[in-house]
Amino acid sequence: MLTGLTYAKLCSLYPAAGGAQYFAYRRFGPFHGFLAGWGLLLDYIVDIALFSLASVGYLGFLVKELFGSDALLASPNYALAATALVALLTLLNLAGIKASSKFNELIVLTDLVTLALVLGAGGILLALSGSLRPRVPALGSELPVNNFLYAVTISMASYIGVEAASQVAEEVRDARRDVPRAILLAVAATVIVALIAASLYAFSGSLSGEDVQHPLSSLASRIPVIGAYLAVWTGLLGTILNAASANSGVIGVSRVVYSMSRVGLLPGWLRAVNKRGSPHRAVTFSSSVAASLLLFHAFLPGAHLVDLMASLYNFGALLAYMYAHAALISVYRNPHLRLGKAILPMLGLAACAIMWGLLFALHEEGRVLALAWIAAGLLIYALSFKAQR
Repeated sequence: MLTGLTYAKLCSLYPAAGGAQYFAYRRFGPFHGFLAGWGLLLDYIVDIALFSLASVGYLGFLVKELFGSDALLASPNYALAATALVALLTLLNLAGIKASSKFNELIVLTDLVTLALVLGAGGILLALSGSLRPRVPALGSELPVNNFLYAVTISMASYIGVEAASQVAEEVRDARRDVPRAILLAVAATVIVALIAASLYAFSGSLSGEDVQHPLSSLASRIPVIGAYLAVWTGLLGTILNAASANSGVIGVSRVVYSMSRVGLLPGWLRAVNKRGSPHRAVTFSSSVAASLLLFHAFLPGAHLVDLMASLYNFGALLAYMYAHAALISVYRNPHLRLGKAILPMLGLAACAIMWGLLFALHEEGRVLALAWIAAGLLIYALSFKAQR
C-alpha cells in the first residue's frame, strides 16, 4: 500500500511513461535511471514467463476436468506449454500493439464479474452449507516462520498493476488526475480480493501442491451446488486472463525500452517499430529471454518453477519500488514545494529494503539469476558509457 501511495504521488508530479525508471532518472541522473529501468525490464520479462505459467496451470485444470488428463500440469509439459504461449503472444504483438491491447481490454469486465461471483456468492454459499470452519495455523509450529516469510516475499507479485499503470501516463487524457486514481483503486482492489480469498481458503481447507497452479478454480470447486460449473468457468477465464497478464508484460517492456532509449539509456535502434506500429526488436528480445527462462527450467517441478519466476519478478520489482520511494523522498526535501515530512515514502523504502533482504536470504536460485541480470546490466551500462565518451 505504501508503494501504491508513492506511485500515485509521483505520477501526479511526473505524468510521463517510464515509471520508476523515469522517476529515478529525473531525481538521481542517468546511472540510477538505467538501474531502475534494468530492474523493470527484468520485471516485465519475468511477468511474461510467470503469467504464461499461470495461464497453462488453469488450462491444465480445464483439461483435467473435461478430459480426465493431468498431463499438461506435469513437468516438463507445464513449462513447454508456457513457452508455446509466449511464442503466440510474441506473434500477436508483432502484428501490432493496438490489437494486443484490445485483447487485454476485452476480458477485464468478465474477470471482475467472475471474481465477485466466486468470492461473494461463493463465500455466502460456503457459509450457509457449514463448510467454513476457522482454521488458523499457529505461527512457528504448524506454520514455520521461514515459510511465512517466504510467502510474504512471493506476495509482492500481486502489485504488478501499480507499475503498469504508471507506464501509460502519456496515453491518458488527464494523467495527473486519472493515473493516481487508477493506482489507488488497483491497490485497494488487490488488498480486498487477497484478504477475502485468503480467508475463504483458511476456513474451507488447505491447498494441495497441484492447487497452487490454479488456485481460484480450486476455491470455486469447493462451493456447494454451483461449484463444479463455476470451477470450469474460472478455469477458462483464468487461462485467458493470465494470458492477458503475460501479454501486458510484452507491452510493458516496449514502454520501458522506449522511455530508456529516448533519454539515451539504451540504444535507439531498440525502439524501432515495424510497418504495423509494433516495437518488434523490444518485443522479440523480451519474449526470447522469457522463453529461455522457461526452457532452462523445463524439467523442474511445476510449482517450484512458479515460485522461481515469482521470486525473480520481485527482485526487479523491489529494486524499482525502492527507487520510486527514494525519488519521492528527494521531492519532499525540496523546500519550495512544502510537502511536509516524507514519513510514508521512508516507511515504504524501509519495507522494500527488508523485503529485498528476505528475497536474497530465502530464494537461492532467484538470487543467483537476479544478480547475474544486474551484473549484465552494469556491464552494458559501462560499455555504453565508454562508447559515448
